[in-house]
This record gives sequence, C-alpha cells and structure tokens, in this order.
Amino acid sequence: MACSCIISFLQLCFYRIKSGFSLVDMLFKASHCEHCNSKIGALFLIPVFGFMLSEGSCQHCNKSISVKYFIAELCIFIISLYVCFQFIIKSSYFTI
Repeated sequence: MACSCIISFLQLCFYRIKSGFSLVDMLFKASHCEHCNSKIGALFLIPVFGFMLSEGSCQHCNKSISVKYFIAELCIFIISLYVCFQFIIKSSYFTI
C-alpha cells in the first residue's frame, strides 16, 4: 500500500507541475476535484480504495475521475504484493 501512496503522490505532483502550480502549492495545497475544485475528503484519498468508495466520481459534482489514476495505483499495489509475498516465501524466517 505504501508503494501505491507514493505513486499517487507522484501522479499528483506531475499533474500539478503540468498545470503550472508553484512548488509550495504543489506540495501543500489540498487535493481537489479537477472540475468543481471542491476539496477531496481524506477517506477518498486512500489509493485504490478511495476510487472504489467514490465509485469513480467526485462526491460533490458527480463528474468522473479519470480511471488512469486508479489503474496506476492498482498495478503498483499488485506488483508490491507480489514482491512482498515472494520475499516472505523465500525468506528463511518462514521455512519449516
């Protein structure tokens, strides 16, 4: 899940750089809907699960949130789970 959080943050930074945000705004401005500029609640900022909870749309204006964010976070989440399980399986701590 930590890897998904990092990817989510990097996507936010890339989007804000492309949109011309200042460094301070890029790092400290609260996440908001691209359509209505309403602040996104903390529960909906959790990678993968936030997108599913919001059903892929803003809770205020009901406009769709791009699925590219969800796909990137989900792919990284699955890859990190795979890597963790491979480490656990190959780790000498868990051998019988």
